[in-house]
Amino acid sequence: MRLSRKPFKNFLSKNWENIVNVITLLAIYAFLLNYYKPDLILSKTTTSGGDMGSMNYLAQYMRDYLLPHGEITGWSPGRWAGYPIFQWIFPLPYIAIAFLSYLIPLEIAFKIITISGVFLLPLVTFIALKMMGFEFPMPTISSILCLFFLFNEKNTVFGGNIPSILAGEFSYSISFSIMVLFLGYLYKVISEKKLSLVASILYAFVFLSHLVTAIVALLSSIYFLLTKDKKRLLLNFKLLFLTFGLALILIAFWLVPAILKINYTTKYGGDWPLSQWFDWYPKEALIFHFLAAIGLIIGLKKREKGIFYLFFIIIVSIVGFFSGELLFTANVRFWPIIYFFVLVIASYTISELAKHLRIEKLIVLIVLIVTILWISNTSAFIGYWIKWNYEGFESKPTWSIYKGINDLLKGTPGRAYNDLNDINDKLGTVRAFESLPYFSGKNTLEGVYAQSTITVPFISYTQCEISKSCAGIPTVAGEERTTTHNITDGTKHLKALNVKYLVAVYDVLKSELGNSSDWKLIQKFDDWEVYELLTHDGHYVTVPQYGPNLMSVKGDEWKKISLDWWVDTKNLDTPIAFVKQNEFYEQDKFQSKISDLSELQKVKIDNNCQINETIKNEEISFTTSCVGKPHIISVSYFPNWKVEGAKKIYLVSPSFMLVFPEQENVRLYYGSTSANDVGLILSIIGLISIIIYYAPIQKRIGKFKKNKIL
Repeated sequence: MRLSRKPFKNFLSKNWENIVNVITLLAIYAFLLNYYKPDLILSKTTTSGGDMGSMNYLAQYMRDYLLPHGEITGWSPGRWAGYPIFQWIFPLPYIAIAFLSYLIPLEIAFKIITISGVFLLPLVTFIALKMMGFEFPMPTISSILCLFFLFNEKNTVFGGNIPSILAGEFSYSISFSIMVLFLGYLYKVISEKKLSLVASILYAFVFLSHLVTAIVALLSSIYFLLTKDKKRLLLNFKLLFLTFGLALILIAFWLVPAILKINYTTKYGGDWPLSQWFDWYPKEALIFHFLAAIGLIIGLKKREKGIFYLFFIIIVSIVGFFSGELLFTANVRFWPIIYFFVLVIASYTISELAKHLRIEKLIVLIVLIVTILWISNTSAFIGYWIKWNYEGFESKPTWSIYKGINDLLKGTPGRAYNDLNDINDKLGTVRAFESLPYFSGKNTLEGVYAQSTITVPFISYTQCEISKSCAGIPTVAGEERTTTHNITDGTKHLKALNVKYLVAVYDVLKSELGNSSDWKLIQKFDDWEVYELLTHDGHYVTVPQYGPNLMSVKGDEWKKISLDWWVDTKNLDTPIAFVKQNEFYEQDKFQSKISDLSELQKVKIDNNCQINETIKNEEISFTTSCVGKPHIISVSYFPNWKVEGAKKIYLVSPSFMLVFPEQENVRLYYGSTSANDVGLILSIIGLISIIIYYAPIQKRIGKFKKNKIL
């Protein structure tokens, strides 16, 4: 009797596939490590470069303050005149950095997490496509083509590719990789008619890392509702509702207050024009689009549901691109998702061609070699940028200068600020002085995530007054404000923002400061000079020269009014308190209730007061000799702030807090609001639901299938 050799051939073929897969992934990671050299990543230096160099402080604050206090969101005084840190900043990557930093140095933990999206993407792409049922060599080829996506140098801010990550978009990169895994896993569990807790957790991780990927992942699930089978439609809807519902409940502690307090953010930028669409594609993209088009035709002919699903994700991302502002996000963030899934469908075409020619293993080798050679010969700046970022601030020739400025400012009163100048890049990044809170504990004004506070327009306007150039002023109520260099008005605004020290590098600015009686040069550091504002004492709590006026406003209209007040510097000494219509206020405390800036009344008050203040991260306390008089706290207003020793905290121009003390001792503290409480309760309910109801639901779904109800 002759034994069949087919089982042996299948076994041998399967093992060869596994060997090819392992070798391919190892080759991909060896190629990546040639750029992300271990001696850079494992060196105990502080990451610099782009926005990324400004993000170390966020990780430090999460580790040193928030997590030890049992918080994920909270208040940070370090930037933006104080802001609700992580309320609109995606917290998961920083939580990961913080936890990892309990085992290894924070500097190294930061580096590992910031590159994790890059190293995860080839692997999760392979796994996701395997879960969707795609056969060898498609998942393997897709993992190789990820390199074209990662090494795309046509844009540096959209997200996903290495240049965007180096510029600071590592949260997007991490979320992108988790999204790819989630989309593959969701396809698997829905196809198997299963409810999965893992799917809910993955989606929660996607959302806690970035909004754009969360939107695409959610809208892409509509694919599973495109069926004429009503019974299957009902089951899929239930599975999706439970999956996404549980995920959103789990993150409600963060999501609910983020939604309900959206008015306390600043809109920054808008949609990018379609006219630039093709400028963002690398030259090899035309080939991949052609291959993807063929793959779509093959998929239609073979009725390959997985290809339909992948194409549907592209359609969702295109819709997202044209709906960026509607979806509260930058439309260009959807572009990387479109390009990535074009690459994935292109890999399907290559795979089908290889199967037809029976060269599956050979084609993997060819694609791998061509990809590595192409990228090696076309990549212009990624290698240099990786080295620049990860060798850190401490490895720059200017480190002694930068450290000297930080040491000088440590423990000084008030805030520090700097003019924006490209020469700052010598220190590690143009935004180097945004890391003053990280290196010296010194509060400054600017930072990353400008949308996170209502004080941004006033700070940005001031930056334009003192710098040679500026990053731009966000639109307020649809209006765009512009200004030019003006040190006279800039000094008034810096004083109002409680800036006591200014680091200057712009020659014109240094000359003006040197000739001003308001400023005094205290030390030079090569091109950088540190000046002290002599006409301001650096106190956060002050009594104004003129009594505050009151204005009743609707919605966000106070933002435009306050910016008008800010621009017209002659009224900076006369604050305006804003209250919502029908909101309680102490009528006898205000000089006048006005409806327009032209009605502003100046009534001088005695502000010769003795005030002793103590400023902590989430607490401001002071004693005053001027009980009953208006006290302005030069810290951004936010509804989570509570007060003891006064009836109410008012929002006062430009965007600060105002109280009328009823006793000598006053304490403001950062607490919770009803939005925080509701969100936390929902998250607790979600956790309890997992424990109590998850297993029974799984059993009911099983009975549904077993009894052939579907």
